[in-house]
Parts: sequence; C-alpha cells; structure tokens
Amino acid sequence: MQHLLYEQLQQQKKQQLNRYRVLLLSLALLIMLLLLMVFKLIGNERTILLPMQGEGSYWIDQTAVSEAYLQQISEQLLWLRLNIHPDNAKRQQQQFLSFVHPQYYPDLKQQFTQEIETIEQQQIILNFYPKMMTVDSERLQVEVQGQLQIQVALGEIISQDSHYQMQYELKQGRLWVVRFERLTGDDND
Repeated sequence: MQHLLYEQLQQQKKQQLNRYRVLLLSLALLIMLLLLMVFKLIGNERTILLPMQGEGSYWIDQTAVSEAYLQQISEQLLWLRLNIHPDNAKRQQQQFLSFVHPQYYPDLKQQFTQEIETIEQQQIILNFYPKMMTVDSERLQVEVQGQLQIQVALGEIISQDSHYQMQYELKQGRLWVVRFERLTGDDND
C-alpha cells in the first residue's frame, strides 16, 4: 500500500514537473518572439514630413520613400540646378551637391564648375518650367519634361523643350542623387 501511494505521488510529481517544463518552454518561446519583434522594430522607423505649404505629408524610412517625397525633393533639386544666374550659381551648386552621393560627387562637381564658369563669363540666365513629372518611387527615378529658357547677356530668350532624368539611391534612410542628366532626343538638342 505504501508502495502504491509512493508511486502515485511520484507520478503526480512527474506530471507537475512536465507541466512546469511546458510552461517554462512556452515562456522561453514567448520571450524569444518578443525579442525578435523588438529587434525587428529597432531601426525600422519612418520619418514623416509635413510641408509648410501644400497639402498632405510625405515620408522616408530606411528602405523606401513615398512618391510625394521623391517628387518634392526632385522639384527642389530641379530648381537648384536649372534656375540659375551668375549671382547665385555657385551657392546653388553647393546646395545641390550636398544631395549628391559621395561616390559621384567629384565628377558632378567638375561638370558643374565648368558650367558655372560659362554662366559667369557669358552672363547666362537659366529658367526651367516643368510641365510633366513621372515619379517611380520603387526605382528611385524621376523624369521631368519642361521648358528651359536661356538668356545670354540679357539678350534674346531662347526656349527649348527639355527632358531630364534624376536617379537616386537610398542608404540608411538618406536619399542621395547619383545621376542628373538631360536626356537626348529633345527637339532642340
């Protein structure tokens, strides 16, 4: 009888021990799952920007940008790059180059420096009026068509239909310009 009672007690202890093991294993899995979620969320933040003028908002995070953000930054860069005159050319070049990926900076700086010398020597004024903008936020690419007006030494204004393409790269939540070029095939190239 004592032996039977002893076996029942042992079996109850084994069952209780098994329940504790299952509970402990469940808690360990839950903790691991929570830690994975925390690590996944760390660094996965989205910065939401609200423009002072205009409507809506736009965002940028570590791996993507909103179409509205890409459009907004492209409009600013177009203005810096294509609305220049001898008095603001150097300042706008510096501002534009602050958005250029370091790998592409030397080549673009050299190209811009040559253009600025020509603008200053010939007293050229450029104004660009965008007509159509195509934004591809997945490929980080923007194409813009518009009217480029060129005035040399306060002379006659020449208007050209122009087509530009901007390519970006997103690294660690920062959007970099990697290419800004005029596409060939325009009517007045």
